[in-house]
Amino acid sequence: MKNLFQRIASGLTYLGILAVALFCGQIAFAIIFSLFIIIAMREYLQITIGSAFKFGQVVSILMGVVLFLGLFLYEGGHPINNFLVLSLPLLLAILFTLTIYVKDTEEYKKYTFLLSSLFYIALPISFFTFAIFDKNHMFSGKIVLILFILQIASDVGAYFFGTLFGQKNGHKLCPKISPHKSWEGFIGGILVTIAAALIISSAGMLEISMIKNIVLALIICIFGLFGDLTESRLKRSFNIKDSGKIMPGHGGLLDRLDSSILSFPIAISYLIIIGIL
Repeated sequence: MKNLFQRIASGLTYLGILAVALFCGQIAFAIIFSLFIIIAMREYLQITIGSAFKFGQVVSILMGVVLFLGLFLYEGGHPINNFLVLSLPLLLAILFTLTIYVKDTEEYKKYTFLLSSLFYIALPISFFTFAIFDKNHMFSGKIVLILFILQIASDVGAYFFGTLFGQKNGHKLCPKISPHKSWEGFIGGILVTIAAALIISSAGMLEISMIKNIVLALIICIFGLFGDLTESRLKRSFNIKDSGKIMPGHGGLLDRLDSSILSFPIAISYLIIIGIL
């Protein structure tokens, strides 16, 4: 029971922070999502390389924040500071130069995780900026809010359908990586997400055809599942249960964002292609 209350409290806090980011203006969005990048990258690097390359970790995380802020300013129609323009290639040069001082071959192999943290976390979250500004560079959290609603609908649908139909006599989806996931849960998640997308469209929040709504829902569900399984595979490879402890009852921030960091960039690209963004 205590764990349930922790999960609810953590979940509500997370939703509250998202609401502030999406509805309290672009400065709030930039600050909160910069912190998301810092925390999620830190969790990923703790999983993969622990306390090794401490300075390299700082440089890598700074690169992630600079990448995000650069795209944020560009999409918002703001002038980009010359220091910001210079800092990204400079930090990249520093990151590669540090490899000169790595003496052990096995340690050298771990160094690649500093770069993969950028591609896995910083770049996808930076992609959110393409959805947070409209074609006139006006800030609006509506599209990102819709994507989070669809992601939550997918998670809730998968949980309830999986619990009801997938636990005892269900068909396991990927037992070696995530033994609790079932095809029944996955299909249930798709059905609930499609229903949520159609409700959102009928309410006038996203005026696109039924077919395009279904495609958007499928993108969120399918690539959200891939994101979930990707992080599960990562944690299983390093023999850990959660990416962190920042969200009691849930684990780390990366555990919350794992589906979104794969599905949202593709969903945003789709919305750009069909002319919504």
